[in-house]
Amino acid sequence: MSEKGIIFCTELIPKILDGTKTVTRRCHKKLMYQPGDVLYLRECYIECELEWFGHPGKMYSINGITYRADMITVTAKNTSKPMPTVDGVLKQVGAWKSGRFMPKWAARPNRYLVVDARMEPLWDITEEDAKREGVEPGNCAGGPYRNGFLIIWHKLNGRRPGWTWDNDPTVARYEFKEIK
Repeated sequence: MSEKGIIFCTELIPKILDGTKTVTRRCHKKLMYQPGDVLYLRECYIECELEWFGHPGKMYSINGITYRADMITVTAKNTSKPMPTVDGVLKQVGAWKSGRFMPKWAARPNRYLVVDARMEPLWDITEEDAKREGVEPGNCAGGPYRNGFLIIWHKLNGRRPGWTWDNDPTVARYEFKEIK
């Protein structure tokens, strides 16, 4: 068993956190994660610094991370601890960064266990699996959740040669559950 980061787009992070997204499909030619692997979320974030005056007029500061998906700011030393509520100034340091660049220390404390991993044709996605992908129902023929999945697949992979919906590529399907 190993702990590995997995990147998700901002709009799907809340679905993972609330438990509606428990399956993901990836443009992988082989399995990158195996049952038993533990995953942590890599997502869009920005570094920040909270500054405030204490007693007697001493300046304090804490470094933190703000996650774009829900705009929650946590301390950089312990991402399970929210920033303190003080009358201070929260300054962003730099710009929003892609989850590709998120170091492990900046990830949320949530961990997910891979319970199933397999390769399958993209078109084999069932209505139930599409719903477990955390998508909203679409409005085309073929099933509402499958169409919602098609929409987000196209948004994320529509310009990648060989990975479009029309090509029906073989993709990696991972099922995961939160470790409580």
